[in-house]
Amino acid sequence: MSKRVKYTYQVETIDAKKARQYLSNVHARQKGRDFKALIKTYADEMKNGTWDTNVAQTISFDSTGALIDGWHRLHAIEMAGISLPFLVARNVDPDSFAHYDAGKARSIAFRRGIDKDRQAIISAIIRTALYPYGTSRHTIEQCEVADNFVKEYLDYFEEHATKTNKARISTASLRAGVVLALMAHPDRKSTIIYAYNDMIHGHFDKAPRSTSNLYRRCLEDKRLTNMDYVALAWHAFNPNKFGNMKLVIRDLGNDINDIQDKVLKDLAGAIG
Repeated sequence: MSKRVKYTYQVETIDAKKARQYLSNVHARQKGRDFKALIKTYADEMKNGTWDTNVAQTISFDSTGALIDGWHRLHAIEMAGISLPFLVARNVDPDSFAHYDAGKARSIAFRRGIDKDRQAIISAIIRTALYPYGTSRHTIEQCEVADNFVKEYLDYFEEHATKTNKARISTASLRAGVVLALMAHPDRKSTIIYAYNDMIHGHFDKAPRSTSNLYRRCLEDKRLTNMDYVALAWHAFNPNKFGNMKLVIRDLGNDINDIQDKVLKDLAGAIG
């Protein structure tokens, strides 16, 4: 037999003063989840007006009055210095703390409602524009801007490119490099896609030398980084270099700078 529900809830407008008040009595285990970067991210979204108030996330207090959910959001309100409406639940069973944030993390693709392969390419393009030599945490807003920026070429790629499960020759970073090549040579889109499909199918009697070399390089070199794949694809799918006998990255930094300057400068300015 299920327990009788005793908690109550209502929408409250919470400002910095009330946030400090609510943070004065916190469940002991809630205090251990102090992710400062997350608090700043939330605060920035709140100040910039991109925080979605339509999502009914609760600020929850147990039957003793201790805060058991909402630590980061309350700190973010305090940091941002603004007022926002939240669904506040009270008299929640103290043992329910163990169930908060216990679900599987939702991917950006899931939250945006798009195909995960498309999101992987978008993420690779954002990395190339902003964080080629490190890790990054993309916001949904950055992804939306980037998706819109490359939409014409990514749509074209998705519509005409052969899909494959050959992981080493179809990584998201390599596909991002192909999309960037399409952007750099918009008058040669069909030529680039034909070359990509010939490579994927292994039709090396028709594929350009540069893409044949890329295929072998992907299969043989186990040390390739994400940016290596982007740079190699950028070279291999340049129609002006299809006849190249060799595919060599001499200076990855110069290659990435070339991509950033030629096709991603405006995107970097918009999302950086």
